[in-house]
Amino acid sequence: MVRTEPSAPDRHLIQAVAASGLKLSPYQLERWRAAGLIPRPGPDTLQRSGNTQIYTSETAALVAGLLTCAPLCRSHDDLALLAFFNEVPVPCAPVRAALLKTYFTQYTKGREQQSEELQRIPAQDRDAAPPEYNWAEGCGSVTYRPAAERIWKRPKRRSGMYSSTTIWKPPGSPNMPTDSQTPGYRPVTASRDDS
Repeated sequence: MVRTEPSAPDRHLIQAVAASGLKLSPYQLERWRAAGLIPRPGPDTLQRSGNTQIYTSETAALVAGLLTCAPLCRSHDDLALLAFFNEVPVPCAPVRAALLKTYFTQYTKGREQQSEELQRIPAQDRDAAPPEYNWAEGCGSVTYRPAAERIWKRPKRRSGMYSSTTIWKPPGSPNMPTDSQTPGYRPVTASRDDS
């Protein structure tokens, strides 16, 4: 991947953080921006200083706070949570996403499965039905699909195993006695009371 030189606001931010004794690389800045930990350059985050635009002091404080927490973290989610709990002014979106992934994994998996099931509904049917119906269909599919798959995977019954004239017996078991010469044989008589 070809990397470009950092922009003027990024260079100023790197210099401002370096003045406080912290080292920031332009690549780290790019990764944090892609993860949503720092804001993208825009009218809300930049201010004019002479001929150039620079980041606000709040953004510089955010980056300095992230840099102090970064050595203790393995992922961006860890960094977002640690910075948040250390009162670094991190944006809400990455903190919410990190909380969901870290503490509510089952909820996150369920939501992803529901979203996948919703995408399986044909577009014309999905557009024709109200959103509540589509959501219920997706949830029901997530809930009942594993049970249905278990039923489909059961072995098929052998033909002739069950019929009105035969009695089922486990494969490999001896035949039942059928005549009076066999010990233990008792004829079955049907008695009927006609009165």
